[in-house]
Amino acid sequence: MADNHILAVHTYGSQRVKNPRTKLTVSAYKIGYSSAACETLLTLYGAKARDVSSAQASYRYVQIDGDTSVRHGYLLLNVTAAELTQAEAVTRRYHRAAVFLWRDGKWLELPNNSSTGYIEPTAHSGPNFNPSGYHPVSPTTGEKETAVEGIHAEKSQRNPQERPWWWLLGDTYPKREILKRFGARFSSKRRAWYYVVAPYGDL
Repeated sequence: MADNHILAVHTYGSQRVKNPRTKLTVSAYKIGYSSAACETLLTLYGAKARDVSSAQASYRYVQIDGDTSVRHGYLLLNVTAAELTQAEAVTRRYHRAAVFLWRDGKWLELPNNSSTGYIEPTAHSGPNFNPSGYHPVSPTTGEKETAVEGIHAEKSQRNPQERPWWWLLGDTYPKREILKRFGARFSSKRRAWYYVVAPYGDL
């Protein structure tokens, strides 16, 4: 993960909507029309994401296949340097990016058509949490990456209709307070930490 980056893409949470093409009700992320957030997700996820907005919708709705990681309304993505360049190419075409990069301990909004460089978001206009200890998802592989050195996450082979369950394995003892703080629990039977994802990945 040394060459990877964490992006936070602003959404208004997940919502059940009807796909105008299939007429099926699906879970999708609600996104504002004026920002680059929707196009960024479609670009990074490729065939794993689709725009399911109706012609009359006041917002854009993006359905994403597989696991997602959401904190305070922001989709957390683990991207490569090449994917970050792709995201920048998208956000530069919009007046507002609504896509943020975690760098040097702070969030920076990606460039847009009125700002050629990265800028710190103003109060209430960007994420205000530290993503350390969370598990951003790679849009390419769909896998969650562990953000704690020495620990890796292994998905439990449970009923796929149940909420996703991850075992946290490796050198967990020195990190037990961090794991506890971010919602992990300890199984005395298996002698291992685990993490249960909240509905739609929003804990």
